Amino acid sequence: LRKLKLWGNKIGDDGVEYLAKQLIHLSNLQTLDLGTNRLGENGVKFISEQFQYLPNLQKLDLSNRFSENGAKYIAEHLHHLSNLQKLFLKGGNFGDNGAQYISEQLQKLPKLKALDFWNNKIGVDGIKCITELKLPYLQSLTLGNNKIGERGSKYIAEQLCQLPDLQILDLSHNNIGYDGVDYIAEKMCYLTKLQILDLGNNSLGEDGAH
Repeated sequence: LRKLKLWGNKIGDDGVEYLAKQLIHLSNLQTLDLGTNRLGENGVKFISEQFQYLPNLQKLDLSNRFSENGAKYIAEHLHHLSNLQKLFLKGGNFGDNGAQYISEQLQKLPKLKALDFWNNKIGVDGIKCITELKLPYLQSLTLGNNKIGERGSKYIAEQLCQLPDLQILDLSHNNIGYDGVDYIAEKMCYLTKLQILDLGNNSLGEDGAH
């Protein structure tokens, strides 16, 4: 089995505990999608503890509301996924602390190309941790619907020069404002491969559009 997609199935912690025990037999798995289920921090813990048996995993989607503790469990075991290329953790509600836990381990994923932290209540402190990463092969960065604001956008702008392969940047729904988008605009020259830039719903006004 190479791909296992069980997204949107209302699977809770009890169901995923049984599933997690079967992952030990799926060492060739490349895609694991459990997004949009009902996994809490315990469910995420069950899955994360099996990362050691998934050396070939390239895409992981655990987009569930698992909170800060769930993020910590994921972070503790991420180092086993050295071949991971895409990580989706949308709607985790893990905030700045969760972002810090995970960010500290992302450096151990040298092949990472896509990172999705949509809707996680990440503020300035969390954004600072994320932008301190060195991920030169990253092609897609989604930070939409968080709490980046003007200050957070400045941290992001200062690191854009470290993302030469970036093709997709989503900063929508973050109340960046005119000054924030100005920071981003000043550094856009570094993103020579950028194809999609989403700054929707950021209170830019007419000045920001210019």
